[in-house]
Amino acid sequence: MWKKCLPNRVLADAGVISLWRLGTIWPGKTRVVVPELAGGMGAETAMRRTTARRLLYLIYVIIGLIVAWERGYITVAFLKALLSALLAIFLWWLVLLGVSLHIH
Repeated sequence: MWKKCLPNRVLADAGVISLWRLGTIWPGKTRVVVPELAGGMGAETAMRRTTARRLLYLIYVIIGLIVAWERGYITVAFLKALLSALLAIFLWWLVLLGVSLHIH
């Protein structure tokens, strides 16, 4: 039976394989078999594509925020209310102690 192995830290640190691209081992053997990444491309190419995709998502969200701000969907009052809500969620114990986390 094939099973997933833990990432080989030496290979991962050397940039040969990504920590998320795990190889497989045959039980009882110590040899690591690194599967082909995305149709045979190398790990470096796969990482570049992943980085480019993440950058495109980030640009997409930033443009959406700018458009929403300019069209009035996001206002200063909305941001204050959102920040107050987030503070109350993450610092709930302060709210129980009577601290007001409302941002004015």
